[in-house]
Amino acid sequence: MNGNETDNSANASGAAYVFTRNGTTWSQQAYLKASNAEAGDLLGNSVAISGDTLIVSAYYEDSNATGVNGNQADNSATESGAAYVFTRSGTTWSQQAYLKASNTGSSDNFGWLVAISGDTLVVGAHLEDSNATGMNGNQADNSAAGSGAGYVYLMDTIAPTATSITRASATPTSASSVDFTVTFSESVIGVDPGDFTLTTTGVSSAAVSGISGSGSVYTVTVNTGVGSGTLRLDVLDNDGITDLSLNPLAVGLTTGEFYTISKTPIFTDVPYSYWANSYIERLYTASITGGCVLSPAIPPR
Repeated sequence: MNGNETDNSANASGAAYVFTRNGTTWSQQAYLKASNAEAGDLLGNSVAISGDTLIVSAYYEDSNATGVNGNQADNSATESGAAYVFTRSGTTWSQQAYLKASNTGSSDNFGWLVAISGDTLVVGAHLEDSNATGMNGNQADNSAAGSGAGYVYLMDTIAPTATSITRASATPTSASSVDFTVTFSESVIGVDPGDFTLTTTGVSSAAVSGISGSGSVYTVTVNTGVGSGTLRLDVLDNDGITDLSLNPLAVGLTTGEFYTISKTPIFTDVPYSYWANSYIERLYTASITGGCVLSPAIPPR
């Protein structure tokens, strides 16, 4: 978006221009290019707009990707065609999706025509070759050359949410690090340490030290810092996490499970080096060892 308009080294790659009117005065708001702009793709052959959503086709685009947001780099399906969805926030436009046919084929010209109404997009491929009839038929039999096809897409406008944050290890713990399992309502991307914060009591210098996982489930490792107390992981609402349609996280989550961090043993005669320490201290925390004393009269042998 709004790149260098003076470099004409990609002949016939194509572009789209957005103009807005204020009274009787028109002004250019955006200059749009494909995320994989290449010579001869003819972006802008067909355009359609509904509210803050714009679809632009490039019916000579060459990638062999299928579906939504596939691999744009493999140009082995010559003139198969593509369509690009752009959305506006305020006055800023950004590409939301890269659309290909579910049965991408060379010379199908996907994107010959496009249309949009609300959250529904339609893309035509007037030279698609399958002999299917009706809806959702067999796309693999290309015995009807140039018969054409239409593809309907429903835009995902539902924001993902963080549904739970649970402990992945036992509590209480004296460990130098602990893991939390963070679950989202759908597959998300962009998860990094900046998307989290820690709520603590009695613990200092704790920090997120690692993140692993993919899809809708991630493991977040936290350094437990210094001192004894409680430690909870929270998800921030900072739009850094999005779903695969780039809808940002709806809200944060601050009601997850917490760890009790105990850097000093509860029982003086049960050091952390003792194999049963974690079991005994969990029993105490659950009020099951009510008859025990924290400082026994008889020293340990």
